[in-house]
Amino acid sequence: MRLFLRILAASSVLVTAGCGAGATLTPFEAAVAGDPLMRAFSTRMDDLTRQAANGDAGAQAALSIVKAEGLRGAPVELAEAETLKKQALSRAAPTTITQYIPGVNGAPGRTALINVPGDASLRLAIRRADECVSVLKREQDRGLEAFLAVLHDEDGNLEAFERGQREAEAICGGKERYAILRGLWDEARPWGDRPLPDCDDNERCRILAQKIARLNARDPAREAKEAAARGDFRLGGFNHIGPMPMGWSLPGVSCTVWTRDMIGKWHVNQDVIMPGDSQHTSAAVGFIAAYNRAMVTDPAFAYADVCAETMVGPAQRYEGAVANWAHAARSGDPARLSEVPTGQDVNAPDALNVTALGWAMRREDEPMAMALLAAGADPRNDPSAGRDEGLPLARALKQKRIELAHRLIAAGAVMEGSTGACRIGLYEAPPAPFTNSGCSWAGLLIQAGAFDLLDQQAAQGRLAAIDGTGDLAGAFLTAAAARDETVMARLLPHVGYPGSMGGEVLKRLLAQRPDLVAPYVLHHGAEAARSEAEATVWRAAAEGGQMEALTFLWDYGADLNLLPLDVLAGCTDRARAGDIEGLLGCVEQAGRRRQALHAAIRGGNEPEFARLVAEAADLRERGKGSQLAVAVDSGSLEMVQALLKRGANLTPTYAPERQRIAYGGSLRALADAIATANGYEQALRHDQSLLQRAAERGDDAMMRALSDAGARGAANLAKWAGNLGNPPAGLNSLFLAPDRSADHEDLPNRAVDRDFEVYRLLIAEAARVEGPQSLEDAFASGVYSGYNDALQVMLDNGLDLSKAKAPERIWSSLTQSGTPCKPSTARLLIANRLTQTYAPNDYTHWSPVQSFAAGCADARVADVLVREGGMDVNEVGVDGGTALDVAVRYNRLVNAEALRLLGGLTAAVVAPDADQARKAERRTQDDLDLEQSVDF
Repeated sequence: MRLFLRILAASSVLVTAGCGAGATLTPFEAAVAGDPLMRAFSTRMDDLTRQAANGDAGAQAALSIVKAEGLRGAPVELAEAETLKKQALSRAAPTTITQYIPGVNGAPGRTALINVPGDASLRLAIRRADECVSVLKREQDRGLEAFLAVLHDEDGNLEAFERGQREAEAICGGKERYAILRGLWDEARPWGDRPLPDCDDNERCRILAQKIARLNARDPAREAKEAAARGDFRLGGFNHIGPMPMGWSLPGVSCTVWTRDMIGKWHVNQDVIMPGDSQHTSAAVGFIAAYNRAMVTDPAFAYADVCAETMVGPAQRYEGAVANWAHAARSGDPARLSEVPTGQDVNAPDALNVTALGWAMRREDEPMAMALLAAGADPRNDPSAGRDEGLPLARALKQKRIELAHRLIAAGAVMEGSTGACRIGLYEAPPAPFTNSGCSWAGLLIQAGAFDLLDQQAAQGRLAAIDGTGDLAGAFLTAAAARDETVMARLLPHVGYPGSMGGEVLKRLLAQRPDLVAPYVLHHGAEAARSEAEATVWRAAAEGGQMEALTFLWDYGADLNLLPLDVLAGCTDRARAGDIEGLLGCVEQAGRRRQALHAAIRGGNEPEFARLVAEAADLRERGKGSQLAVAVDSGSLEMVQALLKRGANLTPTYAPERQRIAYGGSLRALADAIATANGYEQALRHDQSLLQRAAERGDDAMMRALSDAGARGAANLAKWAGNLGNPPAGLNSLFLAPDRSADHEDLPNRAVDRDFEVYRLLIAEAARVEGPQSLEDAFASGVYSGYNDALQVMLDNGLDLSKAKAPERIWSSLTQSGTPCKPSTARLLIANRLTQTYAPNDYTHWSPVQSFAAGCADARVADVLVREGGMDVNEVGVDGGTALDVAVRYNRLVNAEALRLLGGLTAAVVAPDADQARKAERRTQDDLDLEQSVDF
């Protein structure tokens, strides 16, 4: 909707012709009021007819387009369309009136002609709409094949095609607006006469042409009306499955909520475009759009408050009989709750998988929500919450309904998991950093002003759990910049909690709001220090109000934890007094200790290392290059063990270059020189985990020490180290012709640009600590890459394929498009007893042989699976097809031939009675004319 508004605002003349003075219009209504073409698609037909009859010139112009072109299921009425257009133009045209002016003192009177200007904007909009309609009609039958024909033409037609496209876009108000209008036009134009493809000798294409012809002969509006009369309100859906998956949609209509279970007709566009596909998709989607429009506009449709035609808003409320709690909630009238039949469960989801409370929250209906809570509604029970804006509590906070939020919490609602308030997709930017995006529970609480609830969560130690996107720090910094004292006061006790972006907050406060630094540090801010020892010095500076000292410590205090406790106590006193020269001495001494410790580690000086470690005040370092990381890189096993005994952190450490804050004073240059000498700004390789770095040294004993101290994740690190899950260099199977087979046995069996010994060590450690079966996911990734050597390492470390939890994923990783699909890999799986049979599940309904048929690049794998693996080439799957049926459906000609040579048959031959029964059932249950398959 935002896209529509932006396009309309930029490319349309926005007037309100025909609207009475003082009429209140929504932004969308105002945008389309003077745009006849958009109004033709965005106004309910009965409303448009009424508005036109009442003299609304914009509605008359829009209705004339609908009637002239037979859009949205309306009959073509050319005479009526012409009359409406003339009426609109007459109201928009200038008007000349005659005014009589009486004479004075007996003089004769006279007349004067007065020209009243018409609505020039509306006249222009009508003319532009007519021009765009001509373009849309001209372009409506241009399919993908037409574009491809031009693309491969060497006679300069491509330039002409592109020039025509640009002209069409200019006439219809720009590229984006033209794209929208073209889609709306294709869905709304009269059903029928969809073009048939030119199939030559392609049998599949001829079958699709027959399906298009049958669709052209059907009446989707009549079929929808008959279904509605039966109480079958399912809609038709379209699913585009790739190469760039778009998910499913409902052509011709939009719904606030809908489910796959409520889709009765499907068109699924195949992932490979073959002859006839684009024409069949155009016809199938057009038929579904006409069916859906007729369904949602039928008086019997039970979800008029949920679904409407594309760009037409649904009805305000449900007005039918109340058969359950959801009906009552959708009515918007709490009094109708009394109409719910006895015995109905207030928490039961309806046919759209939404509870009554879920409907109330979607409608932003607080009185209804309160009434439902009083009736026992459970705010934790909304199975549809994952699809849009989250659970009822998240919705209440987003709607800033504080009292309702308290009631929901009292009824059991909890702030756990995703709020559902933000959905960051492939083409959507993540929330801006250091702002309150409102994506987290903390962000919603702050945006709603529910600070008492934030206090409660903080008292329960749940800030980290509810602030996964840093909204708390962002809100505080925003309030600080705006000098919003009220919000700052409420957030100050919480911001900077352990694990949050406390250091970034402190840096910004030092630069922009030094007056807030001391109170911030005395709450949680000191936890941004690089150790608790350093935090003690920070707090002392804050207690003394010494901002210059705090700035200095932020820049240069990273290694104060290496000082002995008695020396650190003296540094604490200097910080409280603001003694920068004294702190400079502390920093210098800490830097020397750091250099000495690193020299001892790298030089193997165990006594010196032991002395420095024993004297250090605190080795639980954070947010900087740790001494443990240096020891793992360059020290001995004993050094690593000594640091772990002192509590050194196992988590990967990162030392970003710190933006220094100018604290002033004459010692700045000296401090910078010390920092450079001590290497404060030099980060080691902190982009890798300690386990991996130990593996890179080839030190399995050190890896065991780290694992025994709690380090985890070796299996995932091994996937990265072995490049598992990525296609090997030189693979070219995605674009093979369907009658060709590839031989990929010469592709590498391991990542050629990685250290295989590092991979081997990590796999061994993962198997030791987490068990051999923890390697199953990595194994599937290795099968995808065709890395047989990497797979054998996991098998040698105890992975038992006969115990695989998801064998179907491993078989699919072997055979799907885009993988090497080596016969040798298939033999390895068979030899190691990978389960060949598994129950159909949400991941796949195919057996290994059927999965081979659909995607494998090497036809020789069929022989391995059937002859060596003993798999049934003619197994009939749950969808009623054999492997040969699958290969034919996916146009894998070479795989189909390989299966035939192994005795592969179609289901029609293997089990003719069952096949005929299945097809008869499918003809009853499914609309085969909409399916891009060879089935009738």
